[in-house]
Amino acid sequence: MNFLKVFYKRSLLSLYLMYKIFFVRRRGQTLAAILSMTFGILPLILVQEISIGIIEGMSNRMIETSLYHISAKTNSAYVDIVAREMKSILNNHPDVESVFFEITAPIMIQSEKKRVFGAMRGIDSALLDSGSTFSRYITIIDGDKKFSSHDDASILVSAPMARKLGVAVGDELRLLSVNSIGGSGIPRVTEVRVHGIFTTGLEELEQNWIFVSYDDFSNFFPPRVTEFTIGVNVEDLFAIENDLSVIAIPDAERLSRRIRYKELIAMMRSQLPAHWDVATWSELGRGQFFRFQQTRAMLTVLMVIILVVSSIAIVTFLIRMTTEVIYQLKILKLLGVPSVVLRLSMFYFALLCGVASVFTSLCISLVVLGHINSILSGVSSLASFFAGGNDNILTLSSSFYLNTIPVTISLFRLFGVCVVVCGLIVFVGVFSTKNITNNLHQKRQRIVKNTMDRSRVYR
Repeated sequence: MNFLKVFYKRSLLSLYLMYKIFFVRRRGQTLAAILSMTFGILPLILVQEISIGIIEGMSNRMIETSLYHISAKTNSAYVDIVAREMKSILNNHPDVESVFFEITAPIMIQSEKKRVFGAMRGIDSALLDSGSTFSRYITIIDGDKKFSSHDDASILVSAPMARKLGVAVGDELRLLSVNSIGGSGIPRVTEVRVHGIFTTGLEELEQNWIFVSYDDFSNFFPPRVTEFTIGVNVEDLFAIENDLSVIAIPDAERLSRRIRYKELIAMMRSQLPAHWDVATWSELGRGQFFRFQQTRAMLTVLMVIILVVSSIAIVTFLIRMTTEVIYQLKILKLLGVPSVVLRLSMFYFALLCGVASVFTSLCISLVVLGHINSILSGVSSLASFFAGGNDNILTLSSSFYLNTIPVTISLFRLFGVCVVVCGLIVFVGVFSTKNITNNLHQKRQRIVKNTMDRSRVYR
């Protein structure tokens, strides 16, 4: 109890000294210190949340719109019976959420203005239903999201492909393919109509895509020139076994799912013929996900550099504030104020500065993250204006990044950053004050000793 009473009295005295020294006589300097720390912490939070949002957004779009969670592929012709038998088995499997068929083939597309190569994907119409994960990342810019029921030759064209061809909804296109008859190739021209223009938000992924109904795909291509895919989606795609470091450490439930998904993949490989290739999303997109992994590593290094720079700014301001009040501290020390009280006053000052700067940076970062896409659009327009009207600024081009950054704010990550930064501020404040108070204590002892020596001489 005596310890608590002493600590309580010293804390009150420390808070009073802190208020008098820093908030009465040096209010402007204190505010400047808090603002400096705020703008030192702000880039750290923004870089962390935006980079994670971009990488996760790009990864999810790649997996859900092009790779499937688990896929079985073959280039053999006439696989309809085997595929339907496997689909029936998978639909009854407890760990499978959905199964889709897809046929893909390269194609030459001709409009009135241009002729380009593309990738035609014959997809299951159920993929475009509002409840599917595929549909979540498909946004219709113009037209309809469904294939036309009145027109057997309706297609959906990606936005980059529509710009290349110079077409809009309702325009006609010619698809040029080759039929093999008797060992010779016979050109085939099929006229189709653009029923909708879509985007996934990532132009690099969708730049050559054209969607057609799976049931109508045979009207354009013979089966020998196509790639057939059985796409399987599960509940937790990250529970599928992979060796990518971007995936979080699995918990007990995810480990259980990983074992079941491994058995599912083994079952597919054992029941499909040898010419079928069964692979997971991490195996098919290994190169791209490795790039994401490297990008995240570089961003982590960048965040560490930002934290070091912020720490230097924080240390500079705290030491500057401490040295500015060293005269008052000397007087207080000579008057007999304990070193513990002076250290506590600086501890409370550093803690207050840390909490205030972290809280302010959090408020600003939440506002910025909530309007990040509008801010980037404004920056892009400004950069285009200074570049003489050039809209293709590479550093801000949606051809390489997402059109819209999906920022998901993690309170756990933000709390971790705030605790680390606030702890750093308090440590620097206490450490710098400890050195100063120790020096003051030594000076006080020397002064007392010199005074006593002089008194002896006078005697």
